Amino acid sequence: MGVDGSYYADIKTPIGVKSGTLTLITNGEKLDGNMTDTDGHVANFHEGAWVKGNEFSCEFKMKVPFSSVLVVLNCRIEGDKCLGTAKTPFGLLDVDGTRV
Repeated sequence: MGVDGSYYADIKTPIGVKSGTLTLITNGEKLDGNMTDTDGHVANFHEGAWVKGNEFSCEFKMKVPFSSVLVVLNCRIEGDKCLGTAKTPFGLLDVDGTRV
């Protein structure tokens, strides 16, 4: 099973969990997709997202109260799980997702 698909993902922030649907679409080693939060805000991946085997990295701007922040995901797919970290201005945060 490849990386492609949708994952319901939680990013554990200092002010609570930010949840949404992470959509991954591969084209060779290039990765396209987006993160749609539970409020319906869609954050498309920036240029340079990549995938190698079951690991991927992407960055996008995530909406937070009164602003948006740059998020860099570094994750791996293990079966139906998406696990990794999100580098943000708030620090390195855990990411935990499940294929939907």
